[in-house]
Amino acid sequence: MRWILRALLVAAAVAIAWLGIVWSGVLPRVTPEQRAALAFLREMPPPPPGRNAFALLWAQPWAVPPGREAAILAEDLARFDAWALAWDAHYRAPRDDGGDTREGPKLFGSIAVERYGRRASLPDGQPWLCNTEWDADCVAAVANDPDAARASLAGVADSIALAALLDQSSHVRSPFPPHIAGPLPGLGDWGRIALNAAALRAHDGDVPGALADLCRMGTTWRRFRAGADTLVTDMVGIAYATVAVQQALAIHATAPADTP
Repeated sequence: MRWILRALLVAAAVAIAWLGIVWSGVLPRVTPEQRAALAFLREMPPPPPGRNAFALLWAQPWAVPPGREAAILAEDLARFDAWALAWDAHYRAPRDDGGDTREGPKLFGSIAVERYGRRASLPDGQPWLCNTEWDADCVAAVANDPDAARASLAGVADSIALAALLDQSSHVRSPFPPHIAGPLPGLGDWGRIALNAAALRAHDGDVPGALADLCRMGTTWRRFRAGADTLVTDMVGIAYATVAVQQALAIHATAPADTP
């Protein structure tokens, strides 16, 4: 018992000494400048000037008619608060000992799912396409069957046109309030579509045009990273900027020596 008493006395002495040091002001205090710096780090910087690409990314997986992206996002924003209240009421409410077996609200989704359906995407597993963003050489893939690659890309012409609008946007910022199960924009096949389209353009002889497309892709996603407010956007920006450079190098390596 004595060793327990001694341990308690030592712990009490350490606690008293620590409180004395803190209250005496011997330790350096946080300065107003340091508090201001910490407050600055906690604040989200304002978005860059220019167009927010979130509405385009949000609508990309669904066959939303051109020009309706912002309207769909506005309708979804109006529905979000009610969904968040229902989610919190189910998943954050106290549970009894037997657990709660009721089915809770599903993850938040766009009204475009039911209204328009899914947008066409590139077929998977085809030898004439890059089937992931990380395929080493898309030009070699489309060369296996250029006509099939051209037909596949014609089927996603609306996504290619929508992707061109990304180049005119300056940043990606989510307008949804922060939530543990909050929605993220869909990226769909955009990366794969862009890489295959550039590869086909290079195969058809327009190497400068293909390189320009890939440079725009990399530049756009680097710009989006700079104004991102989510880790997902930052990670996707790194990936897309990286593969754009890799494919541009692969195309340039096999191009004529006088290719700009």
